[in-house]
Amino acid sequence: MLKTMSGLYCKLKPPPRSTIAAAFSPDGEILASTHGDHTVKIICCRTGNCLNVLPGHRRTPWVVTFHPRTSHILASGSLDHEVRIWNAKSSECISTHEFGRPIASLAFHAHGDVIGIASGHQLYIWDYSRSGLGDPKPVSVLRTKRSLRAVHFHPFGIPILLSAEVNDQDSTQDLAQAHCTMKWRDALNDYNYNRNMVTPDAPVNTPVGPAGPGMEESSGRGRRAQTQTFRHVTNMQAPHGQASTSATHNQGGGAARNATTGRRWQGLSGIFRTNFPPNAPYRPEEDANATQAAVAAAAAASAAMSQDMPCTVRLRIWPFDIKSPQKPLEKEILEIRHAVLCSEMGAHFSPCGRYLATCIACHPPPDMVVDNTPLGPVTALFYELRIYSMESETFGQILHARPIRAAHCLTSIRFSPTSEHLLLAYGRRHMTLLQSIVADAGTGNLIPIHTILEIYRVSDMQLVRVLPSAEDEVNVATWSPFPGGGIAYGTKEGKLRLLGNYESDSFSIEDELLQVGVLGNSDSGEEY
Repeated sequence: MLKTMSGLYCKLKPPPRSTIAAAFSPDGEILASTHGDHTVKIICCRTGNCLNVLPGHRRTPWVVTFHPRTSHILASGSLDHEVRIWNAKSSECISTHEFGRPIASLAFHAHGDVIGIASGHQLYIWDYSRSGLGDPKPVSVLRTKRSLRAVHFHPFGIPILLSAEVNDQDSTQDLAQAHCTMKWRDALNDYNYNRNMVTPDAPVNTPVGPAGPGMEESSGRGRRAQTQTFRHVTNMQAPHGQASTSATHNQGGGAARNATTGRRWQGLSGIFRTNFPPNAPYRPEEDANATQAAVAAAAAASAAMSQDMPCTVRLRIWPFDIKSPQKPLEKEILEIRHAVLCSEMGAHFSPCGRYLATCIACHPPPDMVVDNTPLGPVTALFYELRIYSMESETFGQILHARPIRAAHCLTSIRFSPTSEHLLLAYGRRHMTLLQSIVADAGTGNLIPIHTILEIYRVSDMQLVRVLPSAEDEVNVATWSPFPGGGIAYGTKEGKLRLLGNYESDSFSIEDELLQVGVLGNSDSGEEY
């Protein structure tokens, strides 16, 4: 699926203002999404058509999840303090309860019928299936000092429960040291390697056109700053040390192919491509200087990112007995501090049950602290994507770690159905995610292209797929429960997109960008 992915935007009428949450049914046939129009929509995963609309929430539903064994039963939780249980086939609301605070997270237990609810400073357990038998109310099993962001059960029903509580504002004083190996010390600079930047005096392969009216809106920096960005960051290559399939395909003929095919968005062939001739001599001294500059650039970027501090939480794993679900949670068996979570989608148990993935704020390695940057000494926060063991012999140990660039933009971390890949989604068009700038041949407008999705291979944390976009900012992204079933993501603008094997009558810049993000070290024959 890596090299054959195509996309389909779902037909939502009228278009909602935003898409907040999304979840696949356990049979992979339908997708539930929540929107700024206060509805839950049921989407056919084969066609992208809306099958049903579930009205009733008075404010935006913040979370949605399916029953693990019954594909037409789902739950939604809203900013109106209410949790609703739905029948997706009939659009009937089966049960509902008011919790008094906005609903931040919902999770069905693997055995079904019991739901964990994070609302305000309390975590509730609700056996909704007994609502008609004496109307048992949800029971609070945990009260916290600060707000809860997430609740998750283990996918196999192992007797543990994960909670996420917002950290105190001064909690950065006890940050841990970064855990990544030397292999990944330059990972922050993967897309900013010095030799691949276009300088004002270097040849620019992308035609330059007038800045369009949307440029100021997308960057927030104004026309002058955007033009300077174009000069320096156009035509970036794949991460240092990784070949790009699009680069190989375009060498020695990319420009001619653009002219003959009438491609509208000139410059797309330059994404992930170096601007140096393929036969340019290798000079070790230049490479060493470039490496030093790269480290400084990475540290400066890290400092810039630290100005946009993401919300961090304290993850705790508790013993939980489904036979006594209303028993208060008393003593955690694992604590992970400073996890980056903007929503419940920021921490995930793998479908195989062996791993937990999240992003951690920590101190940078000593050799990444740079003194001679334009911003002065850099001691900024460092962000790592980490995988923790959930197996009994190594429970809580860090199995893999690598730096990521834009933790403050991170909206989702999701394991693939095989547990062999990780999906990361980004919700802002931030400078650290800028991939390239292309020109619309029809209007001459310059269009900034940003990373919105990344896929990492779990076994070695290698980045194997990047999805860039000219328009989308992703609020939520998730995998189909079956290998090869694809990915769905929802955007701030209200769009809902399915990625997989789809046919479309139209061909947009987003469709073309979908084809250029495959890296040369991807698993070409493997499906997710």
